[in-house]
Amino acid sequence: MRRKLVISTLTLIAGLLLFLNFQRPQKGIGTSRPEEADREVLVLRVAPRVLPRELSEAGLLAGWREVDVVAEASGRVVAPPVEVGTDVAAGEQLALVDPTALEIELRKGDARVRQVELASSVARREARRLAPLRDDGVVSESDWSRAADAVRQAEAELALAEAARDAAREALADASVRAPFAGRVVRRYAELGEFVAVGSPIARVVDLSRLRLRLGAPAAMAAALQPGLEASVVVDTYPGERFAGRVHCVAGQADANGLFPIDVVTAGRAGRPLLPGMVARAHLVAGRGEPRLLVPPSAVARRDGRDVVFVVDEAADRARMRAVSLGARNGRAVEVVDGIAAGELIAYQGHSGLEDGDAVRVLTEAAALAPDLGAAASGSSLGGAS
Repeated sequence: MRRKLVISTLTLIAGLLLFLNFQRPQKGIGTSRPEEADREVLVLRVAPRVLPRELSEAGLLAGWREVDVVAEASGRVVAPPVEVGTDVAAGEQLALVDPTALEIELRKGDARVRQVELASSVARREARRLAPLRDDGVVSESDWSRAADAVRQAEAELALAEAARDAAREALADASVRAPFAGRVVRRYAELGEFVAVGSPIARVVDLSRLRLRLGAPAAMAAALQPGLEASVVVDTYPGERFAGRVHCVAGQADANGLFPIDVVTAGRAGRPLLPGMVARAHLVAGRGEPRLLVPPSAVARRDGRDVVFVVDEAADRARMRAVSLGARNGRAVEVVDGIAAGELIAYQGHSGLEDGDAVRVLTEAAALAPDLGAAASGSSLGGAS
């Protein structure tokens, strides 16, 4: 009887222990994360970096000068405009408008000048003949006045005739449509036999001696740029090759996007011509900016609508979530304006899903932001922010 009582008691205790064991949450089962399981993270020690103030922007190349050359005389085109793709010299004829009527007007002008020159010569001879007679009192003052007036009248008419002849000569010259500068014909608007009026476009000429790349710079960067600053230009057409460039001008007013337009001038070289419409990227360095705290983009997480980083507490081996304010950024680095201090350790890998106070184990510590990462970070966005 006593033995049965002991067995029953032991059975009851074992059942109670088994029940309590099932009621306790098992490690790793039914919980959001393991209890006190150290998370392995990669960290770096934040240090301020002084980076070059740089700008790296892409755009389309345009000719240094580009103009639609128009007809300055009306008439029918009697000499065909030059073909697209033709290189022309300054002053070279692009097309010819029928000059027949203009040539007639010039001949009339020449004849009128000769006629007035003859009348002027006669008037001067008569004045020279009367001059001594006037001195001797043989010719009256009224006769002398009429002779002098005839000379002045002839001179005035000669001036008018010469002006009319010069205008006719200029009009005839305008019948020949000429290139205003050396360049390449990239478009033709008129054809042989077509009637054109004054102001009608004939051809578009582009100056390819150098090309223009227009970029937009943030205010801080624009203030550091000066005409003549060297630039490095790369073009998609020639991968891996660089072309020398320089800043030509910086606008004194921002555009609608808050950027200051700047023009970078560059040129092709033998076997590597640059043409309008090519995609190019210019890289400029304008001194050094202020020290900044930079971290890899992977170090920044979004929690509850805030940007946060995880600072590793070296004494307790725990991660502390810290809200931060961010500044300039690009694909390689982010500037932290507020929230962390130089010298602190932050996790940049392995911290996904961490919560404030979680235990961590540091696998690798980088002394600071990797040099190549910092250099890449100093591109257009980060460079303009300093």
